[in-house]
Amino acid sequence: MADFKREKRYYVLKLSDIQHLSRDDHAKLLSIGVKADQFRQQHGKQDLECVVVESDWPEYEIVWSLIEARETAKSEVQKLKSIFHRLRNETEKAAHAYAVACDVGPERLFAFEVYDRIRHVIRKFY
Repeated sequence: MADFKREKRYYVLKLSDIQHLSRDDHAKLLSIGVKADQFRQQHGKQDLECVVVESDWPEYEIVWSLIEARETAKSEVQKLKSIFHRLRNETEKAAHAYAVACDVGPERLFAFEVYDRIRHVIRKFY
């Protein structure tokens, strides 16, 4: 299981904190916000909507735990998907090799039928 690491991904400014900034700083901040919004629009991204939970709130660690659980599960799914792809490819190759190695007759026909089913299922799946 991959180790989950918290990372800083956002700058968040509390409105009650920025009210103490100068008029000039407010204008700069507004300008930066508008530019960031325009960038998102130009790149086909939706408006950024977030929930902010301050570290002194009782829900803070609970929210982090929820995010960690989701990311850890996602990592585990990716690992399993990689194993599945590798085994799927090996299975298809082995089925083909087995079918080719069989003597001509019913066993070979059956082996190629199994091989074709494996290939068919794999193509439908991907």
